Amino acid sequence: MSGRISLSAATRSNLLSLQQASKDMNRTQEVLSSNQKVNSAIDNPSSYYTARSLDNRAQDLESLLDSMGQKIQSISAALEGIEAATRYIELMSSVATQALDENELSTYVSKIVPEAYDGKSNTDAIIEEIGDGALAAKASDEFYVVSEDEDWYLPSMGELMELYGVDIANMEQGIGGSGKTGTNIGKINTTLQDLQSLGLATKLAGYYWSSTEADEDEVWRMNMASSADRNIIEKNIADGTHVRAFRLIENIYNPAKSTATAPVIGDIVYSDLSWTDTDHYDENKTVIGVITHVSDDGRDVTIMNLKDLKFSTGGAFDASHPYTNDTDSVTWSTPIASHVNIEGLENYNSNAWKATLQEIETEGTRYTMPDKAESIYQTQFNDLLAQYDALIEDSGYQGINLLAGDKLEVTFNEAGDHKLTIQGKDISSSVIGLNKANWESLEDIQVSIKELQSVVSELRAFSSDLGNNNSIIQIRQGFTQNLINVLEEGADKLTLADMNEASASYLALQTRQQLAINALSLANQSEQGVLKLF
Repeated sequence: MSGRISLSAATRSNLLSLQQASKDMNRTQEVLSSNQKVNSAIDNPSSYYTARSLDNRAQDLESLLDSMGQKIQSISAALEGIEAATRYIELMSSVATQALDENELSTYVSKIVPEAYDGKSNTDAIIEEIGDGALAAKASDEFYVVSEDEDWYLPSMGELMELYGVDIANMEQGIGGSGKTGTNIGKINTTLQDLQSLGLATKLAGYYWSSTEADEDEVWRMNMASSADRNIIEKNIADGTHVRAFRLIENIYNPAKSTATAPVIGDIVYSDLSWTDTDHYDENKTVIGVITHVSDDGRDVTIMNLKDLKFSTGGAFDASHPYTNDTDSVTWSTPIASHVNIEGLENYNSNAWKATLQEIETEGTRYTMPDKAESIYQTQFNDLLAQYDALIEDSGYQGINLLAGDKLEVTFNEAGDHKLTIQGKDISSSVIGLNKANWESLEDIQVSIKELQSVVSELRAFSSDLGNNNSIIQIRQGFTQNLINVLEEGADKLTLADMNEASASYLALQTRQQLAINALSLANQSEQGVLKLF
């Protein structure tokens, strides 16, 4: 064919080798520059599309991984909010407890009618007026169990009636047994009987002197037998009337702090001011009395000594041996002192006594409360409560506040069918049951303290739930990260080049190219030898 240059077989073969070497070098250079052995579907369709699929899934999971991280931040914000809110609750509890301890708003002050229930004031007045002539009152005042500075006294008639159990509203008259219930005497005598078997006590039986005066010649006494008879008797007549000493122990129990069981009527009190029922009697302690009354707030108790006091024939009493004299019956006073109208003591006949007790009953308590005043503690409590609510409101993250009841949804896979839904909880004060302080009584403060305790329990439970959900997300987060690594590694194995192999190949191709050039040159030289013939 004209125009066509014919090459020898050797030249053509060497030329083809050189062209292939150049082509392979170009391909190897591309591998070395891109670090990919498969750059397009042309290189290897199967590997290319498989790797593309793995990379796409890894990218989808990467987006989910970022979303999980943000959801964890929402939970972290809520947990931080709960922790700070709990500190506010602790501060509020401290303020309320201080209010209780100092009784700023709700100290029980004087009795409405001292003579009705305040045997201590009566006893002091009697002794101040007639001194040694006050046989029953002075013996009660001198009585002690462990230390002479113990503050015992002769109980008022109201306290004796409380000991027995009398429904004041159903009293038909002051004297007699109307209104009796016996709800307390049964508990107290059961305790005394249990202790009697140990030689420590004797049950109540018969009449007992009170420190409540009827007139200048007569006083009230109470029968602890089933009749529950209340009557008035002359001061210088014994008529089998006994003496028991009472003692008021204040602040023996703090309902806001103590974890012990609250004291109840019939419990025994020890010299260390601890208490138990007789089933849990502690023989290593000294029993000083049995509880006859517990104050409305549970903090104070009145106790009674364990046996009838005993006197000599002339009415003398030895406080160091209170139960070893001749008789347990004594006149209220000596004959000389029996006609003295005790200054400072109200006189009550039958009708006046009934009217007085029922008036107190109508008031709803035998204690009076001070007028409500603005309390620094109440103000502090309410300020902290406002800060608590503000904190809850500010505990959101990217528009989601789990402490306001918002819902958080976390997606775990690219299909969106594996999720975790976290339901928030509204823990604002109005929803969780934490009310502003409006303390008009000790009970109001105790209600606030109980509300705080309940809120703390709820916050701890919610914090635990959030912590568990946070752990679930973190586990899935770690799994997703590892899965992304697996997918990317799988894709790389299909497409990434072995740089060592590619480098070695390139060097080999360079050598091959040089050899091809040399071979081609030799082939051309053989053809050039023909020219020398001309």
